[in-house]
Amino acid sequence: MASAVAHGPLSTVEGCVAALASGEVTAVDLVRRGLERIERFDGPAGLNAIITVADDALTQAKASDERRAARRLLGPLDGVPYTVKDNIETAELRTTHGTTLFAGWVPEQDAPIVARLRQAGMVLLAKVSLDDYAGACWGESSLLGPMRNPYDPTRMVGGSSGGSAVAVAAGYAPLSLGTDTGGSLRIPAALCGVATLRPTAGLLPLSGIFPRSPSQDVVGPMAATVEGLRLSLAALRGLPVSASPPSLPDPSGLRLGVVEGGLAIWGDEPEGPVLRRFREVVTALRTAGVTLVPMAAPPRQLLDDSPVIALEARTAIDAYLARTGMPVGSFAELLTTPMTSYVRRGLGWEDVPLPEPTELAARYAARLALREYTHCLLAEQQLDAVLYPSAQQVATRIGVEQPGVFTRWSEHTGQPALGLPLGLVAPEDGNTPLPCSAELLGPLGADERLLTIAATIEPLLPS
Repeated sequence: MASAVAHGPLSTVEGCVAALASGEVTAVDLVRRGLERIERFDGPAGLNAIITVADDALTQAKASDERRAARRLLGPLDGVPYTVKDNIETAELRTTHGTTLFAGWVPEQDAPIVARLRQAGMVLLAKVSLDDYAGACWGESSLLGPMRNPYDPTRMVGGSSGGSAVAVAAGYAPLSLGTDTGGSLRIPAALCGVATLRPTAGLLPLSGIFPRSPSQDVVGPMAATVEGLRLSLAALRGLPVSASPPSLPDPSGLRLGVVEGGLAIWGDEPEGPVLRRFREVVTALRTAGVTLVPMAAPPRQLLDDSPVIALEARTAIDAYLARTGMPVGSFAELLTTPMTSYVRRGLGWEDVPLPEPTELAARYAARLALREYTHCLLAEQQLDAVLYPSAQQVATRIGVEQPGVFTRWSEHTGQPALGLPLGLVAPEDGNTPLPCSAELLGPLGADERLLTIAATIEPLLPS
């Protein structure tokens, strides 16, 4: 099979915006391009990332083209296609949560986050696959089976937002929505070579999305470039979208902390192709004038004591399933239904009695301590952000758990984190070059600043 990785301006949000504005393409052209790539590269024998194609995608695109011809555009993003992780509700289009149980379930209305993209004139192309209920990071659903990496189909895509990463990397659409509780945006983005933003917790609405941990869940964008993230974040916030990129600071004005290891639950690899590439990037940034401050990861005890998923999941899922029309009515019933073994294991960890108030308070206190530690670290060192590998190892073979994941600092503090592709490296167990990524962690609420920092760094990365 020819390479499924997409390149060129039409694989980016900003490239589509420019091509639509110049008349080089129409919205119908972009949708047809996406449908052709899905037909060519997806399906059970292909990347296996698409659950449902929107049957009105071409109708949406024609309406956008008519608005453009009549000079009634809804904004710069009008006509740009996007895909949506299938745990996010879409009106009149089934939302399966990646499972056979919900295979025929059709919500009555869009999640607010989808409604905002529709209001911007964007065209919903398809719903994409995920680990059942966003409950694992293997990139496999009980509905479709495993997804495959566009760079090497023998490799995993990560999860749970694996379909979102595949859709962007393979050029089905230049933007995809995903969710992140424990790395679910940043792991697949790193393994598939796309950019992503885990926004500050609470910045974007979570209504209409299958929950795991309300204080830790976020929804966010994946795109090929940082500029694509900037454009989409404005629309996702319901703000006016400017097609003109912001002015960027001189790199010599940036001050970044650098952490090489110590963030993973397991699988730290002190040497290897990803870390060698990361060090090349650090050298390039230093040469460009960025001030870099080597530092250690936060104390492991703070990281280990601050997750809350298992304490929040049952209550949150019970509330979601209590709505009219659900195929089951509770978390306990859900556990009796078909799902992948990986998700069953994950939800089993959350099948615990409702926590005592003192236990919840202790966990939230540990989270607050980690947040305060990070705030003091940034302030004392006068840092704009902290840079570290998203995952210390490239994508594993399908069915092999991904080690060395470095995502938990952000998800435990609620701070924004941006996944920035660093290019390709040669894996030690194969010949096909594979993507790797770095993560930028910023202060609470500094999402726009983090995007500006990433946009400044992006052109400095060594080829």
